[in-house]
Amino acid sequence: MFDGRCTAVMTRLNRVLTLVASALTALFFVLICAQVVARYVLSYSITWSEEISRYAFVWATFLGAAAVAGVGEHYAVIVVDSALPPRGRLGIGIFRGVVEAAFALVVAYFGFKWAARQWSVSTPVVEASQGLVYLIVPLFGVYLAWTVLLRMRRSARSLPDAR
Repeated sequence: MFDGRCTAVMTRLNRVLTLVASALTALFFVLICAQVVARYVLSYSITWSEEISRYAFVWATFLGAAAVAGVGEHYAVIVVDSALPPRGRLGIGIFRGVVEAAFALVVAYFGFKWAARQWSVSTPVVEASQGLVYLIVPLFGVYLAWTVLLRMRRSARSLPDAR
């Protein structure tokens, strides 16, 4: 029951992450095109477009990476996995999951520290909080750790003879 609900929530969340990342990608593309046209055709500079497009790019990158990790489509070397018996695959999977989760938690920890440190600093043009811009880093770390732990749990349950 818990696995089914978690899978459904993750599926919906990954769709939302993909849609938001796509929208942000479209936003920074349109802003960059508008800036180029304004600068070279109209001899006018849109002062805020470079800043917003940069931040949209950063958020789109991390949201896209989170969506990819959420469906387990990030890179993995599976040559060794396929050559091992079920218990060996489980062991390699647990080791890989522990390393991924540790990495994700380090990213989350230092990302939160960095975002908190930057919270009172304003962006140059838009004057938004830099902490808000960098908040995506720890959010990505937390989401990645959560998806890795759920994937490890699912893998352990799918191998009945490994228990």
